[in-house]
Amino acid sequence: MNAPPKNHIEALTGIRFVAAFGVFIQHMLGKLGMTRFYCPFGDGGVTFFFVLSGFILTYVYADRLTRYRDVPRFYFTRWARIWPLHVVTLAVYIFCFFKLAHIYNHALPTRKLIVNVLLLQSWIPSYSWCFFYNGVSWSISTEAFFYFMFPLLIIKRGGFWLKYIIATVAIAAYVMTIFIFSDAINQTGWASVIPLMHCFPVVRLFEFMTGMAVARLFLARPRLMTDQRSIWKDTLIELGVIGLLVAYYVCRLYFPNTSQWPVMLRTLLSKVGPVFFFATIIFFFSHTRGVIGRFMGCRLMVYLGEISFAFYMIHFFFIRLLEGYDFQPLPMYYGGLFGATLVLSIASASLLYHVVELPSKACLLALYDRGIFAMAGQAFNRIKITFQSAVFWASVATVATTTLVLQNWTLDRFENKQAAKIIENTELFDRPVHFGNEAILFGLVSRKHDQNIEIELAWVKKRSTGRPRFVEIYSSDNQPRNNIRPGIGTYANAPAGKLFLEKISIASEKFTASDRLSMRFFSQKEKSAIVITGPRDHKNPQLYIYTHAGTD
Repeated sequence: MNAPPKNHIEALTGIRFVAAFGVFIQHMLGKLGMTRFYCPFGDGGVTFFFVLSGFILTYVYADRLTRYRDVPRFYFTRWARIWPLHVVTLAVYIFCFFKLAHIYNHALPTRKLIVNVLLLQSWIPSYSWCFFYNGVSWSISTEAFFYFMFPLLIIKRGGFWLKYIIATVAIAAYVMTIFIFSDAINQTGWASVIPLMHCFPVVRLFEFMTGMAVARLFLARPRLMTDQRSIWKDTLIELGVIGLLVAYYVCRLYFPNTSQWPVMLRTLLSKVGPVFFFATIIFFFSHTRGVIGRFMGCRLMVYLGEISFAFYMIHFFFIRLLEGYDFQPLPMYYGGLFGATLVLSIASASLLYHVVELPSKACLLALYDRGIFAMAGQAFNRIKITFQSAVFWASVATVATTTLVLQNWTLDRFENKQAAKIIENTELFDRPVHFGNEAILFGLVSRKHDQNIEIELAWVKKRSTGRPRFVEIYSSDNQPRNNIRPGIGTYANAPAGKLFLEKISIASEKFTASDRLSMRFFSQKEKSAIVITGPRDHKNPQLYIYTHAGTD
């Protein structure tokens, strides 16, 4: 078999980072002031990983894993590839976000930790199990199942296509069954449909096997690897397959709103559609030499692709970590926190790649092949290589510099107390309420004055002009009763980035003790500014204020 040109598989390595970046954007939505970005591809990033995994394993092991006696080393190699990094990121999560004493003294967190360490969490159809601790690791649990199944699928390759058809039909029947009984499943109180459809390893096996099928088609056509084609012809092919993927996601955004097709069929199409489009991209980018493929195969993109596993495993940690702090509105908003989170995630992924991922795999394989002394020698060599690497030290400097910048723009409790001195009797929230990229509400106080309810609000605007603000009164059964027109001068004329006080007066007869004051920012162009921190759920575009009871 002729080896493909070097750039080919490297292009797929570069695309791995694009998929990981899509997942990053998806997880950033509605967090840290990011309300304007949406990446439909992000929801399919994990699907791309699964399809690519099947392709790469088949490409690499098609001629190497031919006998069952080779299976133990294959299993050990794949375990050494994913488990050490998983355990390290899990330990970081526990150290930063959980109390060890609580885990140790309570049976349920301990059981969840054991399941997580053993990479079994995706088999349990419950949100609280699948996404506990480092939530993104559910996909690594599913990937471990693929590794287990791979030798059974690749050895005796003559029957692969029959296995693929049987698996596809069985998985489709499973999805339809889950859909039919979805209400009953959700009513059990412990199981949920989404983990059964989204995380369950058997369901995602179709994606992995599709990648295997594409690799078999690719390897069966060696001319694809050697044919000489024009760079512009290959570029048109690459643009074409990317255009198909974009067209699919555009249709998926708008088509379901007008489609009269059965919901079950649309659900199946939403699961199957991305798989075949990603498989098409993988097949063509594995051998084309167009401008896009060459860019994906450049040194920078290949390196980002190599650290993409670590990037995927650590990025949500930084999102959650930075959500725990309050930042001055300028300049950290308007993309500042997005950039800081991305830089921290990439730099930390580089450190994990050089300090954990590469050394642990090399040491464990040396232990498996040659014994403990070989492992010790390999560990010494890897440490030496790591500390001599300019990339390692550049990553350390980047993490340190970004951390110092973020620390400089953090609103600590002292500044919040200063705000309390500025606004007499204002009750500050435990955490300021961020209305997307519009404004921050630090606190409020309400009091009855003559025939009116006087409400004072402590604001910091994030931008000078933005969405119109709506203030409404809602009844206890969540029905709108009255619209309030606050004085526009104070809020509209306040400069961005400065703390100011706004007063709203409401006639007592319009506002009973059981009513709530609803506040939101909305425009047809930008839609709602999502409430991303504070006393309300981050997906709720409104803040409900119980003025008579305090500061809910």
